[in-house]
Amino acid sequence: MKEWHARSVGFLGATIGERIVDELRYADDLVLFALSAGEAEAALHILADVSKPYQLVIHPGKTAHLVIQMDPSSADTVHMETSTIPNVNSFMYLGSVITHNTDDTPEISKRIGISMTTLRQCKYLHSPHLSDATKLLVIRALVMSRLTHGSTT
Repeated sequence: MKEWHARSVGFLGATIGERIVDELRYADDLVLFALSAGEAEAALHILADVSKPYQLVIHPGKTAHLVIQMDPSSADTVHMETSTIPNVNSFMYLGSVITHNTDDTPEISKRIGISMTTLRQCKYLHSPHLSDATKLLVIRALVMSRLTHGSTT
């Protein structure tokens, strides 16, 4: 990743809050932020190039680009070798939906629904044999994790 960072200097990324974010990484999942289709394409080419020595390949069929704007009909295209990377209105990243208009209402509604279902399934919380402290620990572990992190497993 050192080579990736050295070669991608100058890509501005996205401002989230007060921070500039140019990527999100977890295991083999990666989200790159770019300010234009050209910058996204350049970033993909650099990533593909620095990945080759490790025999890692970017699969064009598992790759998409999303333009964050109110109108999702972007005419910009991103290419990788001979493939056109499709423009999408939303994508799933680590169990959370990222949308073109940054509307998180569907994601929040989904998390509340999952949390409520989990809470209803915890029948043992009504047991008089569990202390209130234990019940709170169970709720924090099973329900709140789904609400705050989108965790479903």
